[in-house]
Amino acid sequence: MSVIVTLLITVAILSAIPVVRERHHNVFEHHHRFAGWTGLIITWVFVILSCMQVPVLSSSGAAEGVEWKWDAAALVHSQQFWFTLFITILTFTPWSTVRKVPVEVTTVGSFPLLLFAFAISGPDLFSPSLLPAWR
Repeated sequence: MSVIVTLLITVAILSAIPVVRERHHNVFEHHHRFAGWTGLIITWVFVILSCMQVPVLSSSGAAEGVEWKWDAAALVHSQQFWFTLFITILTFTPWSTVRKVPVEVTTVGSFPLLLFAFAISGPDLFSPSLLPAWR
């Protein structure tokens, strides 16, 4: 599973190369979104499955194999559970700050112009504030 996640991240990185992103922006958006969500889901599956594995020890203390057992306490006490939960929260945080604002699209000659219902200032052209930025 880790190989799949690594490949998905590699695809997202390669599609984010400026030349590729500029020429094929929709391809970049689809790969970025698909690879990100698939990687997050596969990471959750990996964390849950890895916490279900319990090593079977012989009487001498040597590992004889692996037993599959659901243990919610082991899951909650594992470091990878909290790390994956943190990644998931960071993924959903921007969505909780998005607001609908009225936007009017007009053209000046052949140049499209977006008219927002609020004042835009500074380098942040698509968001009313810098922290919960969106576009």
